Amino acid sequence: MYVRHVAAENILPFDVDKEHGPCSCGDKKSYGPLDETLNRRRIIEAKEWERHHRAELEPLSLCNALSPIQYIGSGLTVEPLHNVRLIGLGIHPAVAQDFAEKETFVILLRSEKSIGVLYLNLPPHAKGIEVVGNNTNLLKIRGEPNISVLDPILRSLYYSSTVYDINDRDIINFQFNNFTVQIHIHIRRTTVPFLFDVGPGDDITKKVTVITKTFERYQAITSLVESINKYYPGMTIIVADDSERPQKINGSNIKQYIMPFAEGASAGRNLALSQIRTKYFLWVDDDFIFTNGTKLEVFIEKFENPNVMLDVIGGTFGDKDGVSKHKCYGCRTISWYKGDNNGDCFVRHGNTHYHQLKEYPQCYMTDAITMFFMARTEAFRRGVFDPEYERIGHTEYFVNRLGKIRLASCSDVNILHARISNKKYAKFRNNAPVGAMVRHLLLNMNLKCFKL
Repeated sequence: MYVRHVAAENILPFDVDKEHGPCSCGDKKSYGPLDETLNRRRIIEAKEWERHHRAELEPLSLCNALSPIQYIGSGLTVEPLHNVRLIGLGIHPAVAQDFAEKETFVILLRSEKSIGVLYLNLPPHAKGIEVVGNNTNLLKIRGEPNISVLDPILRSLYYSSTVYDINDRDIINFQFNNFTVQIHIHIRRTTVPFLFDVGPGDDITKKVTVITKTFERYQAITSLVESINKYYPGMTIIVADDSERPQKINGSNIKQYIMPFAEGASAGRNLALSQIRTKYFLWVDDDFIFTNGTKLEVFIEKFENPNVMLDVIGGTFGDKDGVSKHKCYGCRTISWYKGDNNGDCFVRHGNTHYHQLKEYPQCYMTDAITMFFMARTEAFRRGVFDPEYERIGHTEYFVNRLGKIRLASCSDVNILHARISNKKYAKFRNNAPVGAMVRHLLLNMNLKCFKL
């Protein structure tokens, strides 16, 4: 049985309107719900998603009070079609002695999902025991009153996966006489490492690629490229360009990829991301300018600190002299509340963050940041930007990655936001189809409502 964790009380940092069901965003400023037609499609898709991702849920493991059986309720992992020993099994010595001296003991093991078999790996001539169902999903072991045989039996029990699946779970019901416990087996295919060769020495241009997306702002992208080359000459710059009449961006370290006209911000980010060959990348908007405060080595130091586990590190905005203006610019926390068949809810909290990092007091853990950050390439490639968000999509990406990336924002690295615009750029930016994006987000994230 798969059981989702449902909190008895709302412990999240926003108020839930309990009068309107288990999930409500509470006021007229929220977005949602979907109309009836789209909502029916959302429900169908949500059920399919739930079925597909059910194996990722950690099942409950109930530890019986006063049970004489020692066991590992969860944590046993096996490759598909391989076997694993049921380690940790034991019977309390007093109970074992009592049973061994007075009566025959019976051990029963059963695979609840029948996707694996159980077997006792003892020599066939072992005395004092009777084995029925070895290498089946129901194994029965009967032993005569002899305590010396009990421990070898418990150390020789194995589970063998018989159905190939990259991520599944089985439950073994283990019974010793009248006592029963459940042992959870996680059947999971090994994931392959994705490593980067950063080359000899400590050349940061071999570790980091700058990526950006530009649209009808060649004055801006030219200034950005010049500023990067001033501080980090030779660092590769990847530019995804969906301008109507593309112009060549000069520079030997520039990789300019031309896209269909007005294809969109998220599609451009995905294109740039797909071309990175370095361990890290720096995302910048095309109207940013490097300054004395744009110290990429400071990002790298944090990533390479073995005591810090981060996938994404955001910076802040500063002035032309590299002086930071903010402690945690663009930091946002996101509260997610599980709903029912009507969908879930989330609320984005602006200008908020979690705790400071003890190793770096200028850094705060958070859920979403502004679009100036460095990230581990491998971690970010696990999830792409949704191309449906053509003109917006900053927060939406990070909402989609909740629970999958560790993210912090630090005030010791900053960049200048030059805020360059023109009529053509503004026309597309200001006429973003907000209504369509809202409907997509509600369906895509299985939402009843959300609040920004």
